[in-house]
Amino acid sequence: MMNQLGSIPRVLTALLQKEREFCTFVRATHWGDGPLYVVGSKASFPACLTGVAAFESLLGLPAMARVEADFLAYSLDALRPRTLVFVIPPVEEAEGMVGAARALRAKGARLLTMVGGVENPLASVADGAVPLPEGTETQSSVSSAVARHASMVYLALVAARILNPPQEERRRAEEEFEKLPEEAERTLSQSSDALRVLGEEIENARRVVVAGGGRFLPVALEAARELEKATGIEAVAQDVARASPRGLPAEGRAIVLSCSRCRVREQVQRWAAQASKSGGVVLSLTDAADRGLRESSRAVLLLPVQGEAAASILQLAVAGALAWPAGRKRLKAPPK
Repeated sequence: MMNQLGSIPRVLTALLQKEREFCTFVRATHWGDGPLYVVGSKASFPACLTGVAAFESLLGLPAMARVEADFLAYSLDALRPRTLVFVIPPVEEAEGMVGAARALRAKGARLLTMVGGVENPLASVADGAVPLPEGTETQSSVSSAVARHASMVYLALVAARILNPPQEERRRAEEEFEKLPEEAERTLSQSSDALRVLGEEIENARRVVVAGGGRFLPVALEAARELEKATGIEAVAQDVARASPRGLPAEGRAIVLSCSRCRVREQVQRWAAQASKSGGVVLSLTDAADRGLRESSRAVLLLPVQGEAAASILQLAVAGALAWPAGRKRLKAPPK
């Protein structure tokens, strides 16, 4: 698993090397005023949420996320001419989505997608496509998830640079994103002790709640899925903006994802404080400047101070590494 996670810096480097193709795609696409529909399967839907947040916050383009089945059942007939629909693979409803591509073209709407990685049946019928980093299909599921999420953020950053007036916040976000390969490599190689501590907290848990808000909710969804798959522990994601922490059993754990520059950090800190006061064990991934969350946590893995765009991608990589120690020990444990 750790060898597979070691591919994440290479995936991020390969993505940044696609800058020219991303710029060409942005200039060839008429973005309009929105809304942009970002559509995915069960596997790729968290990346749809990342794309929505990235395009709205960086480009100022209204966007909405849909699961393929819901898009086909409810959204397709309501689309207006020149609407953009961006489909993130892997595609599960292949026949329906290929038919949707034809229907979109007949309505004057356009379908966009990603190519590379897993086979994409929409590649030949899409009006435009951005490339995923080479080799994505051969990497671990965490690396593939990082590629999907990072590609959506990078596309929004490139589009904002080309289409919008210069902004200091956007420039800083892009600089942080360009440092992600080295930050991911450094974090994954130097955080083994902290990962082991958090892994020991998780390994005997009967239930894990992975909590996040805003840009970190998609990461929580991916992290919960990876933890459950690697360890067999029941793991669920929770949106801090929509739900209060439920009482955790003594064998339960809450993992809270955030950063000091998270736009919904007050809600995150309030959720973690409630969980801690109710007797729950709170673990967190954040940075040193996030004092409120640190004070509510039994154990913290401290990451570099970054904005949401870079921090959320880095935490997705770390969440995959977090599943490894507990999962390895469970696999080695003798049957009861």
